[in-house]
Amino acid sequence: MADPVSALRRRLLTTFRDSPTDTHPHFRSVERAFLTGASAALLNPPSTLQSAFAMSAFLEPYAWEGAGMALAMLGALGEDGALGPALAATDEIQGTLMCVGVGIGLARARSDTVPDCVLAFAAGVGLVADGAGFHAGRFETWRLLARGRVPPRHPTDAFDRGLGRSLFFVYHSGPGALAACIDGFGADR
Repeated sequence: MADPVSALRRRLLTTFRDSPTDTHPHFRSVERAFLTGASAALLNPPSTLQSAFAMSAFLEPYAWEGAGMALAMLGALGEDGALGPALAATDEIQGTLMCVGVGIGLARARSDTVPDCVLAFAAGVGLVADGAGFHAGRFETWRLLARGRVPPRHPTDAFDRGLGRSLFFVYHSGPGALAACIDGFGADR
């Protein structure tokens, strides 16, 4: 059986394949920043994450989300301990972005156990729901809609905010394609 870090690397390698954003250069740079953050979180001590990113201020938020995703997935795979110190070493904005990434990571790992360090973070649960919504839109919704199915209603508005944000990426911020996607949800959704 593979160790948890190897299992995580395998999942990360397939994270951004097979989606409508595969050819759009702007969104590919965002995805690279996200994966840079994920790699930095796995390879560096929590207190040095910010210096490990080395990217533009525009792309850095995506790196914080990627770091949160990687550490949450690592925790879901049984390697706990790095997320709490990483969150403790952030400022409020960085921690907020990491919590969104935690939601993406937990959804990616198919885990619904929110780590205690996130529960202690102000608004952590809502941010995790936002991240889970982003994951659903980025990796599942466009496939569902292509088969004529609609994503299920989630009990929190935060999930729908993440879902909407992800569809902006999936449809390359094109208003026509995005509106058509949302119209496909139906009136009850």
